[in-house]
Amino acid sequence: MRWSGKIRGAFRPAAQAVAWVCLAAAPAAAQTPWIVRAAADTLATVDAPDADAAARLALARLDADGFPLARADSARVPTPTAPGAVFVTRGPAATVARVEIVGATTLGERDLTAGWATRTGAPYRPDALRADLALGLDRYAARGFVGTRLVPRVRLVPGENAVAVDVSIDVTEGAAGVVAGVRVARGRRRAGDAARGHRRRGRPPRPGADRPLHGRRRARARPR
Repeated sequence: MRWSGKIRGAFRPAAQAVAWVCLAAAPAAAQTPWIVRAAADTLATVDAPDADAAARLALARLDADGFPLARADSARVPTPTAPGAVFVTRGPAATVARVEIVGATTLGERDLTAGWATRTGAPYRPDALRADLALGLDRYAARGFVGTRLVPRVRLVPGENAVAVDVSIDVTEGAAGVVAGVRVARGRRRAGDAARGHRRRGRPPRPGADRPLHGRRRARARPR
């Protein structure tokens, strides 16, 4: 910093020129619709900036629908008169071959997996498995277990005309919660509480028990 001028023994900084540099962000790539087609079937429409992004979105949707071996074959770029298209091969649908529970001691496998969509012989859906795991955690929480973890391991077993999926759930049971104490906040007593308490204990209420406490205090404070 450069100093100049002397006023009453003190220095003041000279005026400084500050240059502001504005960096313009690169504009986001335009999203265009792409049709996802498998053979003669139209499966979905995705919005993506290019063919690669459209193919990734298409395969992610197919995987969520239970087609883990789907592949993208080709693409057609959009034109002014027609949207772009991504051509895919779905492959065989995945089926749950086996569900194994490892490490559960408090809840048996039947109690833990009751009502699950992920079961032997059912179609495999990643979203359904996530919902089943959330249901299992709720069941542990209802029994007072805090910090329980359910970690899935999924293994694909490709076949000639089908894909089998082995699902293994590693269970780490958390600690059982213990009530350390119960605190009841003391509020202001209402009129009639004392009289009702005497009736429950089988004793007649004292005169004036139905009056509010502050009224009784004022009555006692008045000289006779």
